[in-house]
Amino acid sequence: MNTTPATPLDIDRVALSHELLTLAERFELEATLWRDRDCRAQLQHNANLLATIGRAVLTDADYDKALAFADVATTAVRNIEGTRRFLHVVATPPRVGRREP
Repeated sequence: MNTTPATPLDIDRVALSHELLTLAERFELEATLWRDRDCRAQLQHNANLLATIGRAVLTDADYDKALAFADVATTAVRNIEGTRRFLHVVATPPRVGRREP
């Protein structure tokens, strides 16, 4: 456990790198689920950026900035996933009063 926030330990850097790479995978997955070409390109760009930061944090990247990127990316990917789910629900007709085959 990190006792001094100003100097992150190696295990802190590894944990943050893992979190960033996991977020990058979530962005890549979202990129495959959207139809819009610009949206897919932006999600893929974000995934590449997070993967790059995840690798850089293991060496000499600013830990606090990488932590801020992880926080923002977590919020962003949750909003993107929620938006996609909402749009799917809106586009799917209700099954009210229909008999199951």
